[in-house]
Amino acid sequence: KIVDRRFQVWQWSVGQDIGYSFLTYDYDRKRYRWWSALSDGFIMEWSGRRYWRNLMEWNTVRVPEEDMRMTARWMFLSEDRKKLKMAGEIKRNDEVVAYRKDEFTWLSELPDEHKLPEAD
Repeated sequence: KIVDRRFQVWQWSVGQDIGYSFLTYDYDRKRYRWWSALSDGFIMEWSGRRYWRNLMEWNTVRVPEEDMRMTARWMFLSEDRKKLKMAGEIKRNDEVVAYRKDEFTWLSELPDEHKLPEAD
């Protein structure tokens, strides 16, 4: 959801672990910023930049392990930004240890029965 017309906020899960992400544009740095509150309490930070109309590249700023860096590239495939390809890599001590490619299609918001109750 969009908050104050400036922040995009997501709630996501992997298995039983719940996490949250916040995304905004930093006008002073001319970059996108993305924070993810992981289920263990760590807050991961990314810095992103748009190249051309539909390509974004993200690089980690703060990660759980000092010798680790991650890069992700998003290519939006549709004007409504509901289809995208993603490629990313994880480096440890400047050596690639993992590489990933995915294609995503946004289908819908979660049905109410799958959403967490809102905090009061």
